[in-house]
Amino acid sequence: MKKISLLIYVALACIFLTSCLKDKLVEDQTYGLINLNANKIVGFNEATQSFALPFEDVERILEIPIHLSAESPASEDITVSLSLANSAQLIDKYNTDNGQDLEVFNTALYELQAPGLNVVIPKGSKDGYLKIKVNSSTFDPSLTYALGFTVNSISSSDYTISGNYRNLIATFGAKNIYDGIYNVDGTCVDANGLYKGDYPRRFSLSTTSATRVSVYDLDYDFNKYIVINLAGTSAANTGVGLAFTFDPSTNQLTAVTDPASPTRVFTNVSGSYDPATKKIVVGWTTGRWTVNETWTFREDR
Repeated sequence: MKKISLLIYVALACIFLTSCLKDKLVEDQTYGLINLNANKIVGFNEATQSFALPFEDVERILEIPIHLSAESPASEDITVSLSLANSAQLIDKYNTDNGQDLEVFNTALYELQAPGLNVVIPKGSKDGYLKIKVNSSTFDPSLTYALGFTVNSISSSDYTISGNYRNLIATFGAKNIYDGIYNVDGTCVDANGLYKGDYPRRFSLSTTSATRVSVYDLDYDFNKYIVINLAGTSAANTGVGLAFTFDPSTNQLTAVTDPASPTRVFTNVSGSYDPATKKIVVGWTTGRWTVNETWTFREDR
């Protein structure tokens, strides 16, 4: 009985290993028993590629590689035709599968460089590049844009389109230097003596222009400033939303505003950004709340 069980186990293992030969390692020519010359596969390097660009008025040429997986470089120029025909559907599926809200990249915001969607992997190389010209100052910094590319055809029948990496979602976004997730400590004094600041906290700063970021409380999952009673047992919404504006030439905090209440007045505004450490110091007063904080950069948003 044990021998039968062992044989079944071996058989199942063989089936499993056979199915594994269809995975990414096969396609990338990793397994040693593959005839590399018979499996010349063309596709993207990965399923997604992200471009997080500084929010500034500069034209950039972005490159997306198209890769030949084979034992030797191309023996001829290989033209790989890409398509954007299914871009919207690919993005919709990606958003659904990953809980994202990517926006289809408007054609007015980018320009494909010659030869457009017909990418050439040159003779003697394993890579060709799709080139896209952008100027991130034209982006809406509150959005992340996307394009869904598909390898449509290859100029020679000697090459096979990748199964795993036929499609690519490329994302494009603009961020200023202040954008990120921060650990925050400090004080919030209530003029009425009923509440205090709740620290330490975790906030995000999201780009809204080249010099301005909006504040979001990640710990409370809320876009207003939260305080707690002096006993520290209950939280209260101050109703104050926050955005910080900096002078890029001096790195000084020049304004604190409330995006939802433009007429709200902030006084005693002070603070600065340290480019070397990405640490931010802020101070402000509005209504009954006086706040002084130190923001320590934690990670990219």
